[in-house]
Amino acid sequence: GLRFFRLEEEMNVVSLKEEESKTLIERAELLIAFLNEKTGRRFPARNPRGSPTANADLVMARLREGYTAQDCRSVVMLKVRQWLHDERMVKFLRPETLFRRSNFEGYLGELGDVE
Repeated sequence: GLRFFRLEEEMNVVSLKEEESKTLIERAELLIAFLNEKTGRRFPARNPRGSPTANADLVMARLREGYTAQDCRSVVMLKVRQWLHDERMVKFLRPETLFRRSNFEGYLGELGDVE
C-alpha cells in the first residue's frame, strides 16, 4: 500500500549495483549503520581487530540465505516505527532480535500487513 511506499522512500537506498559489489561484511556494516542511524544506537559491526561481531554475523546469515539488503532495511524501518517510542519494546531494536532467523522471517511477513 501507500504506507509501504513511503517506508521505502525514507530509506536512502544505496544503488543496487553499488551494493552488490561490496563484500558480505561491508554489506552487513551498511545495514548495521542504517539500524544505528534510525535508532540512535551504536551497535558495532566489527570488533577492535576488524573481525565481524555477532551483530554482523546475524545480518550476514540473512544475506547468505538470499534476503536482500532492502528486505533488511524494510524490517528495520517497520520495527523502528512500531517500537522506537514504546518504552517496553524499544530495547528490542537490536540486531540480536531483528536479525535472528525466526524473528526476521516473521517480521518480513508483517510487511504485507502494512497499509
